[in-house]
Amino acid sequence: MLSHIGCLIVQLSMSAKRTTKKPKKQSAFGRLKLGVAEIIVPIAVLATAGAISYDVYRQSSQVVVQSFNDRAHGSADRATEVLNNYTNLLYAAKAYQVSSDTVTQADWRNYFAAQDTFRRYPGLSSVSYVELVSDSELDAFEQRMRTSDFFGPSFRLKVERNGKDHGFISSYAAQNDISAVIGSDLLANPDRRELYERAVRAGSAVASSSLELATGHRGFFVLLPNSVNGVTKSYILLSFRIEEMMPAVLAGSDEGMIYRVTDVTDGLKDPVWSSVEQWPEVANVHNKQLRIGDRSWLLEVADTEPRSDNSYVAPVIILSAGVILAMALLRTAMREARDFKRGR
Repeated sequence: MLSHIGCLIVQLSMSAKRTTKKPKKQSAFGRLKLGVAEIIVPIAVLATAGAISYDVYRQSSQVVVQSFNDRAHGSADRATEVLNNYTNLLYAAKAYQVSSDTVTQADWRNYFAAQDTFRRYPGLSSVSYVELVSDSELDAFEQRMRTSDFFGPSFRLKVERNGKDHGFISSYAAQNDISAVIGSDLLANPDRRELYERAVRAGSAVASSSLELATGHRGFFVLLPNSVNGVTKSYILLSFRIEEMMPAVLAGSDEGMIYRVTDVTDGLKDPVWSSVEQWPEVANVHNKQLRIGDRSWLLEVADTEPRSDNSYVAPVIILSAGVILAMALLRTAMREARDFKRGR
């Protein structure tokens, strides 16, 4: 009996030896394939997150740029419309003057007061009717201006007879005192005369460059000639104060933007006005050409808001999530590799 039991134990022991096998070692090639996979998957996740993040940023940036362009176009178009209204005032004044041969200084002043002109056209300094007078007509013109319909008996011409035509304001409406130029020959200055003559040659409105007005304000003026049978008899003269006019022109535009106006006539670049003292480096700038008489003004509209405030939020979140996921995958793979090594 004991011998039978001993034989059974020996047989079971030998059977266990035959069935119990040691773990088979993984080949070097197999371990290499596992390591590459462990690295490729996190890299693929990170690359995918980066691609998605960039695409989201690009689309978000395009939305921001398009939004800026729409706002900038709107501001520039409003400025153009307002400037056209200012120019139309020239023709309204001309139409009123030629409607009657007896428009007096009081009539002129009352007409523009009734139109509430200076409230409707901020920055407008004066609206004047300028008559051309020859040497032979000086005495008669002075007598007419000294009547109660115009400037009264204190009026005096300040002019030298030189055989050329002279230009005098015979009627005006102004929101400031321009009495210093009443009676003065506006064509006495060669540069001013050239501008008046240019208006005649053009047969349409012309504008001066920026200059100091008689009132001491920095501004410019626009001229429109009035001709009868091909002969120029008079002009409509509008003068503007730039520091008041330009904010009014841009009123109602986007307050989150900044504006700059430069005179670019004939390739010149003369600063006219800017809403900021120092024009900063900005990402988005929209340009619009404006016409003032025969002069070209470049209106620049810039966005001061940094677009990164919004455009980077979603891409950063996506990229961060990708980095976290890739690191988690890499950490798991490294832990499995350590476990595999211990059990080898």
